[in-house]
Amino acid sequence: MRGFAKCFACCVAVVTGFTAMRAHAQFLMLQPGTGPSASCYDGRKTPKPSSIAKAEARAERAFLDYRTLAKVPRGLGEIFLKHTYLGHGNWALDGTFIDAADATDPWVNRTARVERTSLTVANGGSYLYRAIWNAYAADGMLLGSYDAMLQSGRGSAGFITMELRAPGMMAKALPVVPFCSRPGDIERWNNNRK
Repeated sequence: MRGFAKCFACCVAVVTGFTAMRAHAQFLMLQPGTGPSASCYDGRKTPKPSSIAKAEARAERAFLDYRTLAKVPRGLGEIFLKHTYLGHGNWALDGTFIDAADATDPWVNRTARVERTSLTVANGGSYLYRAIWNAYAADGMLLGSYDAMLQSGRGSAGFITMELRAPGMMAKALPVVPFCSRPGDIERWNNNRK
């Protein structure tokens, strides 16, 4: 019973910490009618090395927390900043979006190792970034990838979206390229200028 009480107290502390971080991180979101400047889109504004280093540490901490909460039924709902993003759920498996509170991570209990394959800090502000991790089973088999949009919070980060892709679906991921507020926006901006 004592072990259960410790585990329960740990889960409550983690969830409480995420709830506090989520409330703080929401303050950082852009206000309606504001957006990145032309210097973000044309490449004059890029992230500083110190911003990238902070984002790397925050993303790793957030992903470790994600993996911990993914083992708890309905635990994922607490680490996302909102329940919807761009009109759909914030968590997806192979392209099917749902609310993270209803999500079940298919790999978390089989994952022996994760490896971050990329991290891209937004040109428009060091508080927004995209990170991708690959998950591997104990035998070295690739289980799939975690593709996340994150926003800085108190020493860690909150998830905006998380897209899980099985190996056969990884080619459907957006390219890893610089962005201002979401992947693909620089390319759209350049196409609209032609």
